[in-house]
Amino acid sequence: MLKELKQAVKGVSDAQKKQVVLERLKSYPMQKFPGGSATNVLAGLANLGVKTALLGAIGNTDGQVDEDGRLYRSWKDGRARHAGVLEDYTHLADGLLALYQATFDERWFVAARKLMDSVIDHFADPAGGFFDTADDHEALITRPKGLQDNAVPSGGAMAAEVLLRLAALTGERRYGASAEGALAQVAAHLRRYPTAFAQWLNAVALAVGDVVEIAVAGDPTEDDANALIGVVRKVYRPFVVVAAGRTGAVPLLDDRPLRDGRATAYVCRNFACRAPVTEPADLVAQLTSAA
Repeated sequence: MLKELKQAVKGVSDAQKKQVVLERLKSYPMQKFPGGSATNVLAGLANLGVKTALLGAIGNTDGQVDEDGRLYRSWKDGRARHAGVLEDYTHLADGLLALYQATFDERWFVAARKLMDSVIDHFADPAGGFFDTADDHEALITRPKGLQDNAVPSGGAMAAEVLLRLAALTGERRYGASAEGALAQVAAHLRRYPTAFAQWLNAVALAVGDVVEIAVAGDPTEDDANALIGVVRKVYRPFVVVAAGRTGAVPLLDDRPLRDGRATAYVCRNFACRAPVTEPADLVAQLTSAA
């Protein structure tokens, strides 16, 4: 799909790129982008120079999520149909968290969290992990619980990774506990058949890795905050979550005041933070020593 978009915007002016991309995206539900993770699509759009399309990319999910956070599986001609299954919820939530960390618009964080709360409430298996269908789905002979990753990662694997990231952004233990319960169900399979559980291995790496939480207090559209955010983004950091803005919907930003009226970065682990810094060079030093 990214190849199609790249061809579509070839030779198109920056002013027209957004409209071209949005027209192409109308038929692609966010949770079903090829490759399984909307994160990749958002990164691809940015690489194409279509930064304004980051918000528009999510626009075609309007109407697919109801006021209770329940998701419909398909959208066509203005109608949402069929109850969403696990992978719909988890893959969309993955994209929404990526969108939040690309824009720092907290509505995307709120939407992702609401979807994953629905996953815990309606898809969780008391024995650990998640079923593919909700507890109020139409009755089936047996309730499926697929574990293996294919071209599209399994819903259970994506749930584990998204929940671990939510745990890092919120400090809520129940997200991490749900992810760990899912990982325990597949531990033996990962050792024997690693190539069939690639997304699960990503989640394991995040679970055992030393996740660093970075909170940037300040307006992310202002130069001082943007300079600090740029430090975080300059290097590939797979075990980092980042939030930016002021106190609001994202708990990682709570009680993170500005220092001397300037945008301020907090480097934390499990919500315990090092001394706040305002200079990009100081943030580089903290992240280097934290690696």
